[in-house]
Amino acid sequence: MAAKLVEQGIFLTFDEIRILLYGLGKTKIEGVWMPEKEFTEQDVLAAMHHLSKAGFIIARDDRFVMREDVQRIMEIAASPDDTEIWRPCGAQGPAYFLYYAGKNVVVSERFWRKKDTGRYALFGVEEFGRIRQEYSIRETDTEQEGDTDDNSGS
Repeated sequence: MAAKLVEQGIFLTFDEIRILLYGLGKTKIEGVWMPEKEFTEQDVLAAMHHLSKAGFIIARDDRFVMREDVQRIMEIAASPDDTEIWRPCGAQGPAYFLYYAGKNVVVSERFWRKKDTGRYALFGVEEFGRIRQEYSIRETDTEQEGDTDDNSGS
């Protein structure tokens, strides 16, 4: 399951998230604490360059337009119908912040290997439910395998 989340995600720095949200007229999202920051022109240009190079934004006429899936992710994260924290491996494992809107869910997590970066993936609610259920079954199987130690030698 974790592999599916990794494969389908996009990585965005906090600066890129702020710029994309600003483009949608939003200033914050739940689940990600981002310290206040005043942008320099260089900060904005660097973030826009990376977003463009990654194909997340596209130059159209006299402005930039977000790629459709990136825009949908940002819209859902900025204005969800509901949110949830999911810890599939318990308190010691990774935490995913879930944003629900209509028939979609955005799964986000902090990407610790790169400073101030998050990973975001868009799923249909039903598809994510199947992934979540599959993961729960795997975790149950793993726990049961650990319980089969032979302790009858007493």
